[in-house]
Amino acid sequence: MSIASDLDCTNAHFKIYWTQKNRVLRLLKYIDFSRSDRVADYGCGNGLLLDMIADKIGSYDGVDLSADCIQMAERRQRQKAISNAHFYCMSITEFCDCHVDLYDKAFAIDFAEHINDEDFIPIFTSIKRSLKEGGKLYIHTPNGEYIFELLKKWGVMQRSEGHVGIRSDAQYRCLLDETGYSCVKIAYVPHYLRYLSYFHVLSYAPVFGKHFRARLFIECKR
Repeated sequence: MSIASDLDCTNAHFKIYWTQKNRVLRLLKYIDFSRSDRVADYGCGNGLLLDMIADKIGSYDGVDLSADCIQMAERRQRQKAISNAHFYCMSITEFCDCHVDLYDKAFAIDFAEHINDEDFIPIFTSIKRSLKEGGKLYIHTPNGEYIFELLKKWGVMQRSEGHVGIRSDAQYRCLLDETGYSCVKIAYVPHYLRYLSYFHVLSYAPVFGKHFRARLFIECKR
C-alpha cells in the first residue's frame, strides 16, 4: 500500500472516530455526574463513553457480547491509563443477575434499536434491577418518526444494518412504563452528522416538525 493510501486510511479512521465521539459528547450536557457515581454502560461497544466520563465518575463497568469490541475497549483503556473501569464480555441479563442494586447511572447508547420489543422488556427489566433505587437510565436511539426512518420503513431507503427496533417517543414511553421505569423524560437531539443536523430547526414547526427530530435521548428512573 502506498504512503498516500496509508494516509487516506488514517484520515478515514480519524473521521469515523470523531463522528462517533461527537455523537456521544453532545449528550453529556443533559447529565449531571458525581465523582461517586457507579456507572454501567450496556452494549458498550468499543468503550467510547468511558473516554469522556472516566474523570467525572467513581467507577465504570462496560458490558457487550462482542469479544472484538471488548478487546478494543480494553486496549483503549490501557492506552489512556484509565484505572476505574472494567469490561465484561457477556449478556446483559447474565451480567445484571450478578450486579443487583449497584449503579447510580446506566447507559444504553445506540443499542435499543438493535433489539425487538420481545427482547426489550426482559433486557431493560434486568437493567432496572442493576440500578440503585432512584438510579437513572439513559437511552440514545433513532426516532421512529424521523423522516429518513419513515422512508426506510416504507422501503424508499435501505434500512440500517441490525436496526430491528426503530420506535417513536410514544412507543418508548409505553415500553418503559411496562418495564417499570418512572419519570421518563425525552429530549429530541439533532442528527450527529453535521449536514443533517442543520435540519433540526424544522423540528420546532407545527404539524410536520416531529418528522425532523432525528434522535431521542431518554432519561428515566428506577
